[in-house]
Amino acid sequence: SEEQVRVDVTLGDQTYTTHVTLYAAKAGAYSTTMPKKFSNFIPGRIADTTPPTVISTVPANLATDVASGTPISATFSETMNPATITTATFTVQQGTTVIPGLIVYADNTATFTPTSTLAQGATFTATITNGATDLVGNALVSNYAWTFTRTAAPTVSSTDPANGATGVAR
Repeated sequence: SEEQVRVDVTLGDQTYTTHVTLYAAKAGAYSTTMPKKFSNFIPGRIADTTPPTVISTVPANLATDVASGTPISATFSETMNPATITTATFTVQQGTTVIPGLIVYADNTATFTPTSTLAQGATFTATITNGATDLVGNALVSNYAWTFTRTAAPTVSSTDPANGATGVAR
């Protein structure tokens, strides 16, 4: 005897339907045959091989007059593995000098907070290395770097009374 059984396979938002024939050589013992269109079908997950990217930064690349206290951050195209967002994979440098700081990762954004005030008027380079990975281990294709310049220290252009003046009324 044989019996037709409907089989539904759902992948994402798509459902595929076929019928399987069950054969009973003797009571209670069934064997199956799959239709040819499903003979090589192996249900499973579609592998994520898309590398993450940096989609925005603060400050923006080549920004000038960046105020003290402005966060230094990078936002990613997808959720990253927080264990790979560290001071080894997110660095800020002034020339060749690495700036010490702390990293916080939340909501697809990594934020670097320097442990001391950044020098006024200096140019800095922030870098996210390809050691940063998404949740399945895909790394950035290459390091991502951007530069910015802190606001210069104010300068005194004139004084009243002039420097060194004598006989000035109080």
